[in-house]
Amino acid sequence: MKFDFTPRLTKVSFAHLCRQLKRTSRKLGQGAFAKVFQHPTKSTRVLKVNRCDSVLMEDGYYRFLKRITKLRGNNPFLPRVHSVKVFKRKLGFDPYDRSYEFYFVAELEKLVPFKKIKLKARYAWYEKHIDAKRRKHGGADWCEEHESDLYASPHSRVTNKALKRANKMIKVVSRPVGFFHDAHLGNLMWRVQTTGMHVVFIDPIA
Repeated sequence: MKFDFTPRLTKVSFAHLCRQLKRTSRKLGQGAFAKVFQHPTKSTRVLKVNRCDSVLMEDGYYRFLKRITKLRGNNPFLPRVHSVKVFKRKLGFDPYDRSYEFYFVAELEKLVPFKKIKLKARYAWYEKHIDAKRRKHGGADWCEEHESDLYASPHSRVTNKALKRANKMIKVVSRPVGFFHDAHLGNLMWRVQTTGMHVVFIDPIA
């Protein structure tokens, strides 16, 4: 594992790096600021390339990533990070202009999209890890009650210690003005192994 959060000077732009990766790897998804590619040589890993603001600590995912790397994969609700590298590229040619483009590349475990797992299996996991006594809902999908439990809302009755630790960490990272706990199912994925499966928060801060 190698985590280097000190920005390295580069001449390669975020856009150019993404084009390079697209030639050698399959793009798995993208968001407003990031793109995810299949790792070119490791089938169980992905590369997430994230463009961020000029002030790195003002980027929610950067703060989240920096905090979870210190945990070394000890919480099953958080993604396993194998390496992080941060880059900065000077903008313009004026030697007195200190404007930079910042981005970082994270090598992460490959997870399964939330809705790829059948509803019956999702309920089974929920009852085992979150609340065995909670009555099943007859809807077509998880309801707001399940979401609030996973994100440990004030109305949640969850006692899962690992979940409580994960949410406490997320709340600490979210404290600066402008950040919030981004609670929705689009920010959840599944870790699927021979021993079973587990929900993972992939990007819970906005």
